[in-house]
Amino acid sequence: MAGTLVPPWYEPEVPREGSLILATFIWGFGLAVGVFAFAKAIRQTYRSWVHTHRVNAYIAMVWLEWSANIAMSTIGWCFIKGIICPSFWYFAGMLLVWTIQIQCLMHILANRIALIMYSPVRATRLKWIVGVAIGLINISVWCVWIPARLQISEAFIQTNNIWGRAEKCLFLIIDASLNSYFMWLTKSKLVATGLTQYKLLYRFNLLMVCLSISLDVILIGLMSLPDDAVYVQFGAVAYLIKLYIEMNIAELIAKILKKSARQRVSSFSTADGWRPESQSEVFNREWRITAAAKRFLPSGGQMHELNMDILENDLEAQWGGIHGTAEAHDDDDDDDDGNGHPVRERHSEDGDLSRGGPELPKEAHPKGTITSFIRGDHRAHHDVDHRNSHEKNNIIED
Repeated sequence: MAGTLVPPWYEPEVPREGSLILATFIWGFGLAVGVFAFAKAIRQTYRSWVHTHRVNAYIAMVWLEWSANIAMSTIGWCFIKGIICPSFWYFAGMLLVWTIQIQCLMHILANRIALIMYSPVRATRLKWIVGVAIGLINISVWCVWIPARLQISEAFIQTNNIWGRAEKCLFLIIDASLNSYFMWLTKSKLVATGLTQYKLLYRFNLLMVCLSISLDVILIGLMSLPDDAVYVQFGAVAYLIKLYIEMNIAELIAKILKKSARQRVSSFSTADGWRPESQSEVFNREWRITAAAKRFLPSGGQMHELNMDILENDLEAQWGGIHGTAEAHDDDDDDDDGNGHPVRERHSEDGDLSRGGPELPKEAHPKGTITSFIRGDHRAHHDVDHRNSHEKNNIIED
């Protein structure tokens, strides 16, 4: 039975027995990969909800990608078995699912790159370039693929045979370029600056790039088969595997951030062994202190909404990620009593400062050190300097 907009001369494509058996095997393998991807997506969604109580862009794109792949695999299988008849709505639906599949996967990859980029402007520009480039390819496929599948004319069929392989090659180039750029950033901006813990991320991503490119090459080769049964099923499986790779890279980044956070806490201590808590407001980002101004400045970089805080525990939720942004603290913002005199810190019965933790020995945090700034002792030193100056003035007057 002919469907909507199917011409009278349409000849249905009947898959061969061997292609049908292979497509069945690939469909089953795809469902297995889909189950593993589903379990990992559930865990990441749960962690995201626990920390943010909302669904962010990363989680939304993961579920859209997973749903698109499962839908393409299932609908394609029903079409191969003859359960769904050829029609304009079937081909348009498959193309819509394919568009969501491509866009979500490439944006997940682009946001992974933006995670370690120092410039928010460049990160936003990268996302727009990827979105526009993929969108133009999607539009061209809409213009060619549906008329070719409906067998409107031989010209559309021949054009689709050429352009179909060309656009797959373009996706391969974009995918390889984005992954190569990510590896270059990891190597030059992180590993080369002494962050050796990111070597594992670099090596793992190198392995996954080889796997991803291999899947694209196989997909292009399957387009030369006499029928599309195997090609349709393998396309859905290939993108499910790519999605699973992206989620594993996200978890690897989160583990590295967690390890880095713990190392920063454990490596910072005073002479008497005191260590700042991970919840300390000063340690919410990676800091450096300037010797001249004795004030804290951010180490550069940015954090995006799509950062992998969805995968991190409370420690990472407090610390942030690879790079941080914050305003500089100023030593000159001491409180006063209204007459220009500084207000001393009040001590409770157990020795705690009213604005800090337990009081440290004076020799443990001399004036001007990072510890004295964190503990609030810069206020006490300011008070001592003011009092000494006042006494000197009185002596001169006498």
